[in-house]
Amino acid sequence: MIVQRPAQIFKAYNRNTTVSEKYQCFSTLSTNRKSLSGCVTVFDEEILIPRNKKKYITENDELVIIFPLIGVIEISDLEDLEPIVLIPEEIQVLQLRKGQSFSISIPYNKGVSNFLQIRVDDTSFSRKESFIYYEQNKLNLIMTAARSFCYFGVFDGRNEAVYLLQNKNNGVLVFVINGAFEIENRLLENKDAIFLWDTKKVELEALSENAIILLLEVPF
Repeated sequence: MIVQRPAQIFKAYNRNTTVSEKYQCFSTLSTNRKSLSGCVTVFDEEILIPRNKKKYITENDELVIIFPLIGVIEISDLEDLEPIVLIPEEIQVLQLRKGQSFSISIPYNKGVSNFLQIRVDDTSFSRKESFIYYEQNKLNLIMTAARSFCYFGVFDGRNEAVYLLQNKNNGVLVFVINGAFEIENRLLENKDAIFLWDTKKVELEALSENAIILLLEVPF
């Protein structure tokens, strides 16, 4: 018998969109309706063009996770930190206080950059991690915070994985970066997301080649 875990699906076509000539933002977690996403407060896909610098101000004490997808970005204007250059297969975690600011730009004024910005109600220390040597067809741990864990995976078609939660009281937010997956008997395609709770594990299967996924276990 198929067991359906409690879940909320966030379809890519329903994302809140902000578009200008220099900047685009696609917000998975809607701010104008109640959503279930654990302690994840922001999950945005953003696109910057050269010669544009985007400034951000935090609304809470939180972790800010920057995850490049395409191109190079520079994080600057940080208290006590030098500018940080990030490329794909690197992740930057910032522990920021309410009201702190930072900026993101393209350091070499060449090419469009595409990245994820994720904000989590958790604590950790600011750091950059590289996962260039990830293992194919499995979930690779790329970030650990006080109560949250982040995994990244690249799968060939019809490969499966099972994620066992580290804390049974947590929930899991899964975002499809590329391709298609079946996650707990639900179809998710490019840039879709799902949040699951009241479960000890998450089963997934890649339905396309080069299917790429990001998984966050967070308090719920």
